[in-house]
Amino acid sequence: MFSLENLRQVSQNDETLLQLLIETMAESLPQELDKLKEAIENTDPEWTKQILHKIKPSISYLGDQDLIDKRAELHDTARDGFLNVEQLTMFVTQVRETLQQFLEEYG
Repeated sequence: MFSLENLRQVSQNDETLLQLLIETMAESLPQELDKLKEAIENTDPEWTKQILHKIKPSISYLGDQDLIDKRAELHDTARDGFLNVEQLTMFVTQVRETLQQFLEEYG
């Protein structure tokens, strides 16, 4: 699993690469969270599962093990055709907050 520390090691001689990866995540993750919110509102387990799969790397880069575990749990639940709307909504909020903190520190 990749983390911000892995990215730093890979790109320690290329700060531009690291900044590009952070900027890409800062732009794409909120968009995917908006889509996830829409999938939740439409009670669409398949779409929810796809988005949760797509955001896996970004969640890993944030480095919050609780979010990593929660994403996996919610993905598996959606894969089985079920949605826990309350947990999914809380997850979206937590990811947004963690991303904001991450960007304040590294962005």
